[in-house]
Amino acid sequence: MTFQVPMNEVAITVALLGMEPAEHFAYLHPLSEHRDGPETLHEYLNGERRFFPMLAGGVPKMVNRDQILWVKFEKLPDIYESEATLIEKLTIL
Repeated sequence: MTFQVPMNEVAITVALLGMEPAEHFAYLHPLSEHRDGPETLHEYLNGERRFFPMLAGGVPKMVNRDQILWVKFEKLPDIYESEATLIEKLTIL
């Protein structure tokens, strides 16, 4: 029996103290604790946790919040905004 929690994988570039910036993958929860929709990277990084599980070069890592200098990522389209826009267009027709 396998126990898994479905997560949303997000590619990010992370600069850690004493290291060159590198691509990592963070895993966000499909449901936010604060609003409707999936967890955002902002919620993930600014929450209560001190360590972040990430994947770097195929290797799992636990990244300490205090070691992160900056994070860069591409903003993903909001699924809920896309659905709302589609509904608005259908209503106009």
